[in-house]
Amino acid sequence: MKNTLVSLVAGLLVWGSFATAQSNFTLTNGSVANIPFNFTVGNQAFPSGTYIVQLDFEKQVIVIRNNDRKVRIFLSKNDDRREPSAKTLLVFHHLDGQFFLSAVWLQGTTAGERLLPGNLETELARHQTSPGQTIALQAQGSGKSAF
Repeated sequence: MKNTLVSLVAGLLVWGSFATAQSNFTLTNGSVANIPFNFTVGNQAFPSGTYIVQLDFEKQVIVIRNNDRKVRIFLSKNDDRREPSAKTLLVFHHLDGQFFLSAVWLQGTTAGERLLPGNLETELARHQTSPGQTIALQAQGSGKSAF
């Protein structure tokens, strides 16, 4: 009985701290991207599919959510362009037949977020004999919020 009560209280505390952490994000409205290929973000692999992508410029994170509502949060680095982006773009590096999400640029602004490369991307880039390709996919804006 005592163990059950302790587990219940611990679970409520974890749930409460998770809800508080989520409310501390100042996320952009979600952009929906249909990604037709498997890809990697950092060290996390993702299958092709539809994803909602959001940015938090203050905390320097990118939030990616799939159709199953699984949320992944990745550290990023603020970046700027000279000209505002006409569309929200997801930029991928293509190395040795694999795709790596490298940046997200927000429509109508010069602001974007660059992702830190993972171990595999770093290793492939190190051994790449020819320059890799950069591919930009357009995302569609949405008024929905992930949280």
